[in-house]
Amino acid sequence: MTALLAFCLTVTGAITAAVPLEPVPVIATAYSCDAQAPMYPCNTTRWGNDPLTDGMACPPEWAHIAFIVPTQGLLSCDDTPRHSTLYGLPHVDIRMVSHGEAVAWGIREIVIYRIVPPARGQERKGI
Repeated sequence: MTALLAFCLTVTGAITAAVPLEPVPVIATAYSCDAQAPMYPCNTTRWGNDPLTDGMACPPEWAHIAFIVPTQGLLSCDDTPRHSTLYGLPHVDIRMVSHGEAVAWGIREIVIYRIVPPARGQERKGI
C-alpha cells in the first residue's frame, strides 16, 4: 500500500487520507485528436466532454468513473472505445496530446486503479 500511496502523492501532489484502490487489469491503447491523427477533427466525447482534455474511452458501464492510470494520472471515463474488450480484458483508450505520443504508447496490458468510494454511511467527516 505504501507504493500506491506514493504513486498517488506523485500524481495529485497531496494525500488527504488513505483511499482504497481497486486494481483493474486492462488492455490500454491511445488516441489523439490533433491534426495528424486519423480521427481529426474529433467531435465531443460520448458524454459531451471536450476531446482535447484529459480522459479516456472505457466500456460504457464505466461512464464517469475515475481511475488512476500509471504515467498518465487521474483520468475519467468520458468516451467509449470501438471495442469494450480486447483479448479477454476490458479495453481503455487513453486520449493523448499528440498523434505521435499515441502511436508511441501502442497497445499495452496494464493495471489501472479505481478509487473505491466509501460505503454508504461511512463517508469521512471533515475531509
